[in-house]
Amino acid sequence: MQHLKALMESRPWWTGVPDDEVVTSDIGEGPSRLQATRAEDGSYLMVYSPDGAPFEADLSVLAGDEARTWWFDPRTGEATDAGTVPATGTSFTPPSQDDWVLVADDASRGFEAPGSAPLSGD
Repeated sequence: MQHLKALMESRPWWTGVPDDEVVTSDIGEGPSRLQATRAEDGSYLMVYSPDGAPFEADLSVLAGDEARTWWFDPRTGEATDAGTVPATGTSFTPPSQDDWVLVADDASRGFEAPGSAPLSGD
């Protein structure tokens, strides 16, 4: 849980809203169901894949034209840079068949790696 807390605190979590509609592929069901959240201001979105299944996500909900993407490992708290991509619909395949969180940021925001730098709500 400490790693998930660090993840949420590294983005403006107070602007977050659940939004499973950003997942444009099958969202699944039961323990394999994908979960998504995004910032109301378009600064980030996150998609939790509990079993490492590939999925498609609509990055156009981000405010900018480019998304900086990361894979966050909730088991270790480590983030891996997955590159910068156009903020459009994109396919994602987690690094392994474990649970992962895709973090996609509006690249112009310049956020640090997920889980590394707490932000303040002020």
